[in-house]
Amino acid sequence: MNGTSNYWTSKLERVGRRRFLAGAGTVALGAASVALVGCGDDDDDMDTPTSGETPSGPTPTAVEGITDYPTYTSVVKAAEYIQKYNWRNLPEPKLPPRRGGDYQQTVGLIPPHFDPIGPLVNSYAIPTNLRQIYNQLTRLEMEWDDNLDQANPEGELAENWEQVDDTTLVFNLREGVKFQDIDPVSARLLTSEDVKYTYEAYRDTPISGYFEAVDRIETPDDQTVRIVFSEPAAYFLNLISGPSTSILPVELDEQGRRENPVGTGPFQLKGGVFKPEQEVTYLRNPDYWEVRDGIQLPYLDKSTMLQPADPTVALEGFRDGQFDSSAYAFNFGLLDSVLESNPDTIVQVVSDHPSVIYHLGINNDNPKWKDERVRRAVAYAIDIQQLIDLGLEGAAAPGCLVDWASMGRRFPPTLAEMDDALGTVNIDKAKALLSEAGVSDLKFNILFSSTDTRGQSLFSLMKEQLAAAGIEANADTRDATSISNALYSGGVEDVIMTTQLPAGPDADVFTYQFLHSKGASNWYHVNDSDLDEITSRQRTILDVKERQGVIEDIWKLSMEKMYMIPLASAAFIRVKQPWLNNWQNHRYLDPLGWGAHLHGLMWFSDDAPADRKG
Repeated sequence: MNGTSNYWTSKLERVGRRRFLAGAGTVALGAASVALVGCGDDDDDMDTPTSGETPSGPTPTAVEGITDYPTYTSVVKAAEYIQKYNWRNLPEPKLPPRRGGDYQQTVGLIPPHFDPIGPLVNSYAIPTNLRQIYNQLTRLEMEWDDNLDQANPEGELAENWEQVDDTTLVFNLREGVKFQDIDPVSARLLTSEDVKYTYEAYRDTPISGYFEAVDRIETPDDQTVRIVFSEPAAYFLNLISGPSTSILPVELDEQGRRENPVGTGPFQLKGGVFKPEQEVTYLRNPDYWEVRDGIQLPYLDKSTMLQPADPTVALEGFRDGQFDSSAYAFNFGLLDSVLESNPDTIVQVVSDHPSVIYHLGINNDNPKWKDERVRRAVAYAIDIQQLIDLGLEGAAAPGCLVDWASMGRRFPPTLAEMDDALGTVNIDKAKALLSEAGVSDLKFNILFSSTDTRGQSLFSLMKEQLAAAGIEANADTRDATSISNALYSGGVEDVIMTTQLPAGPDADVFTYQFLHSKGASNWYHVNDSDLDEITSRQRTILDVKERQGVIEDIWKLSMEKMYMIPLASAAFIRVKQPWLNNWQNHRYLDPLGWGAHLHGLMWFSDDAPADRKG
């Protein structure tokens, strides 16, 4: 995205893409869009949902006059809203873009620090904030005229790149890119040495697996980065386009990274020093490199992220026009109320988020769970369709812990396409498996967030379902921070129910990183030689179709072993004010979460409140 003239004129010529893409039922997966990313806010507070009207069978429900979009839900209202408010029906932005504006949003978490190579780098809160201060070599397309179902890398600090051979990637950096004018970097030009320094530092972080096959990084000149791999790395370009690979200046020490961030991004931290509070404010970077139609980006002057102690503040602030977008956990009844009071509200319903899927994560080191038959017995006892209809308001699809699109399939999956233990409730089978395993009194605790009311609803349903098979499940509720710490440290003692999965724009995060015994995100202590072999093999396959087939084999094997039990991928609702433009959810990226680089590309139109439009 260079500073070419008539940038938005060329964008307008692509407006017909919504009509064209509306008929594209399947995802066309290219070499750079095999899979996939998250993420936005999850485990939010949410009013307990109601079931709604239930017809016979979870078949897609067509809504007259709008795009047919797959829903696979049995609740009529959910089917209607998922179709009506999908991204293909979003209104076009108000052009031309204008400079100025004080953007305010509410978020679920403020980061504990700003260190891109520190702990929790692949969590939710840290990349959300880093992407406003830092750039990456590449990023994912997620603007209003892009296909918001696909993960496609585009250049950010890299002007372009070339796959020279199976084991060599060469990136050419943009010229004239400066770091922010903050000590100790002081507006120095970006060089290839900064990229080399950063990527080598990532080898000792939770995303070390991204760089596992990197043999060496060469910098023949200030504008060229040559990465040589020890073997083909099919996942690499997609992964570095995700939210966790910010490029740092070589001068920044650990304290500077945590508290005094300096990047090349569109915004810089107000005051230059970060203090963990309920509000973080960013000011536009006056030296930012990106230009469109003669306007230096970002369009906005200011970006503020607030974490209200009372979640109702987010809702009422949105109604009053104080907040331009909201991460409040809406259900459809509450959405109707907002549309009644604020009829100009722009709504998007996002379904089947691949990195935000309710599942039961099992500590496979716990002796209780060593026998595959015990794990499968639990799966047979759970009625996923009932969880979707009654626990998630019908606004969900069956969960798949290896992203469905990464196998070349149309998402979301149906229960009929899942493993038999997931697609069929069979209490007799569950009891028989427990008997074969010599288990007569299976009891376990399910750890989940005390503020996750959707999770509470799911737990109540599952407790009753499991009891029918003679299985006793008990709730272990804790605060959200404790949940995240237990998960990311691999410290789950028994079973956890969470929506959090590894995130990154490639199937590797759901396979090798998640299921390999040495994977960086092997939170549930999977140790299976067959999975180790096949998850390692998929990493080296550059042919897209061949790799899709191997990824499907991984999914089938992981479901057969049932080291974790997928439940459902819940749809979520995002709302924005009518004056906020070029703000939309990607299937894998949320502008309130891991898609926060969009803040540098969005703008206010003239109908914004006078005191904030600049």
